[in-house]
Amino acid sequence: RENHVLLLRHCVRSTSKHIKVCDGVNNTGRIAALSEFIAAPFPEWNVRSKWCTKRGKEIIFNLGKYIADSITTGSASNNVHVGVNIVSDDMPRNVDTAKALMRGMREVLDAAVKSSSSFSYHGLDDMSIDRMAFGKSASCSHVHPIDRAGQIKERAARFPLTDFIAPDELESVIASLGVFDESVIRLTDNHPSSIFNYSQHHCDGSMSLSMDLMEVVAEMAFYSRASHIQPPFLPFANDEIVYKMKYLKDYIRSMEGLDNKYSARRGLIVAKSILNALSQDENSFHAHPKSNKDWISITIFAGHESNMRQVATALGLRWIVPPPYFNDPSRDQKGQIVSVPPGSGIIFSSFPESDDDNISMSFIVPTNLMSADDANTTIHQKVPIHLLDMSDSELAIVNDEAATISLEELEKRIRTTLVQYPDLRTCYGNTPVDQRLENFETSKSLNTMIAGALIGLVGLVIALCYKSRRKHKYVQLVGQPEVEMNAW
Repeated sequence: RENHVLLLRHCVRSTSKHIKVCDGVNNTGRIAALSEFIAAPFPEWNVRSKWCTKRGKEIIFNLGKYIADSITTGSASNNVHVGVNIVSDDMPRNVDTAKALMRGMREVLDAAVKSSSSFSYHGLDDMSIDRMAFGKSASCSHVHPIDRAGQIKERAARFPLTDFIAPDELESVIASLGVFDESVIRLTDNHPSSIFNYSQHHCDGSMSLSMDLMEVVAEMAFYSRASHIQPPFLPFANDEIVYKMKYLKDYIRSMEGLDNKYSARRGLIVAKSILNALSQDENSFHAHPKSNKDWISITIFAGHESNMRQVATALGLRWIVPPPYFNDPSRDQKGQIVSVPPGSGIIFSSFPESDDDNISMSFIVPTNLMSADDANTTIHQKVPIHLLDMSDSELAIVNDEAATISLEELEKRIRTTLVQYPDLRTCYGNTPVDQRLENFETSKSLNTMIAGALIGLVGLVIALCYKSRRKHKYVQLVGQPEVEMNAW
């Protein structure tokens, strides 16, 4: 028996032409056109804002083939049934990512069925839509924007940008862009490195307008090239400049999305689902009815870039992407800049019936997204996942090779995160997946039981009202055209 779990970032996507700007008075903000701040012409994406681009879906299709091929060819048995479960939220780019991945996997698995009568699979006809898994509702205990901003500032002070990229490189990259108008230049006091000043924050307590704009510029430059948009955003920028721009975005996201309560509260939910999927047994929905077959369980969560860093926070994980992505391992020895390119993901694999019950972990990353080649030539590379010493305030990396760890040790890492953020325990324990950390599943208080009873009562009333409403509606529709009933 094999259990594989992939937490995947969605496709290469288009970008928005708008941005949220704080008004400086009541901090509520307004939606402004990017053209107020960026003078360069924007890419013509030919899809809706923040949806998968055509080539973005093709790259994910190729990833699906890679995943199915690497898992099935690595199986020690030919008498195999593969059970697939794909979970996405309801964001169009995630749903499209899941669909493209399923198409790629199906091509490989159908070929395996044709070549061997003892091979079978199921689970690629549909997917699960779970808003609670990845969306903003997938969180415990509200984090006030001011508290969040304080934690981000503290992390940025511990890991200043100039620790990771030389100041002259930083200034040359930003100065070479020439896309910000006078208002942004004044905002940054004519000094490029002040773009990364965390003293002024955005409306949600995360970052300044300057950093928001830097992210958008980096995304448009990188995604337009990965999507083969002609002309790309900032056509004069060479690949080295674009990869460094992406690295600056990775720095911003790593300061905001790693090792704080906001990221922990969402990462714990996803991590719990991952552990649950890794512990699937022969009684799970993946199991094949015929007991004489070995089976491989593949669970895929199609999520967001932020979900990767949130799980990295909850479980104490790090990785360093290979070239051509820009990074300097000699500067980032603790793996504090975590890059999550589109179509990349963390894969967990367990073999419960083997002599070694450890879980192997690796990070899958496409390494030639900006290549001019066809999407079918996308190269996917596995790089090691590193474990952090979660008892160390400096979060030092404790292993240099690919991480293997037991399920129990992963559970301990979640416990450590819950100890650090104790007010997340209740929400974590109430998350609607199979409970694994029973020692945090304390007996429900009277208030909790009363609240549960009230919720159940409200649900019953709503159900009765709906039933009554439906009956009443049906009576009203008697004698009317059938199409109206179907539409209702």
